[in-house]
Amino acid sequence: MRDVLGQSGERGFPLYRQMERGSLECVRDRHGWSRLGSRLGGTYLYAGGYFHTAGGVAANKIARWDGAVWSPLQTGMNGNVTALAWDGSNLYAGGDFTAAGGVLAQTIAKWDGAAWSPLQTGMAGNVNALALDGTSLFAGGNFTDAGGLPSNYIARWNGTNWSALGTGTNYPVLALAFVRNSSGQGLYAGGAFSVAGNKPSYHIARWTVCVPPTVTTVTKISDPFRLKIDTAIPLTEGWKVYIAGQSEPWTQITVKSPTQFVIKKAGDFFKKDGSETVIRIVNSDGCDYSFAYNRKAKTWRPL
Repeated sequence: MRDVLGQSGERGFPLYRQMERGSLECVRDRHGWSRLGSRLGGTYLYAGGYFHTAGGVAANKIARWDGAVWSPLQTGMNGNVTALAWDGSNLYAGGDFTAAGGVLAQTIAKWDGAAWSPLQTGMAGNVNALALDGTSLFAGGNFTDAGGLPSNYIARWNGTNWSALGTGTNYPVLALAFVRNSSGQGLYAGGAFSVAGNKPSYHIARWTVCVPPTVTTVTKISDPFRLKIDTAIPLTEGWKVYIAGQSEPWTQITVKSPTQFVIKKAGDFFKKDGSETVIRIVNSDGCDYSFAYNRKAKTWRPL
């Protein structure tokens, strides 16, 4: 389960679920409940919203379905829940609440299966959306402070601390989605903003998550001096190679494959006296990888 968002009650919105290994399904609409138990497969369903009961059981704003009955998560929240995210072990909830399970938690909290806990001092404003990338939790909302640090409407939690995503956006973030594919990975944000990271971005923007093109082998292949460089991931469009001592990217490059390229005619920059020369591979988003090459010893090391 990743997200379950909705509202319980006769005048509420549909209630949705998204299971760990399944797709988004409507499990309650304006006319009644559909079957749940036969589809759960032993996992729990978590629901958050504006309700006070779930299946006739008292549950303040958040509840758990085990395939047969609803149950509360301790005393729940003292305010509405508008976002949920599951990392495989913990449930994260965001909203406009200030307490979770009786514990002070400013608009965001973590449920570990037994108790609620805050994420530092939380946010200075509502949380509207949550997303996970496998290592970090991203939160978007109406806040301009996360954990006591300036964070304009979007922030990242690394398990210990909050940090801003650059300069953020100029107005609230309403939706988040993390996407990973063959061309890279990034966090997509939607909302009321017109600027993201000081760039015009009308209501939608992408925050690129850096995946450095780790070098696996460096080989001197012939004279005049040339280096063959292999990387662990494909170098997509936008990557440039810099050699120490040059402010402009090196243009004498032959691309052999998506994960292999050759630096040509760089002999003057690779000294024969045993000293190292630094090479940087960098893209337009500021993601980079550096290594040092020793021409005399024919060895290299990552930096």
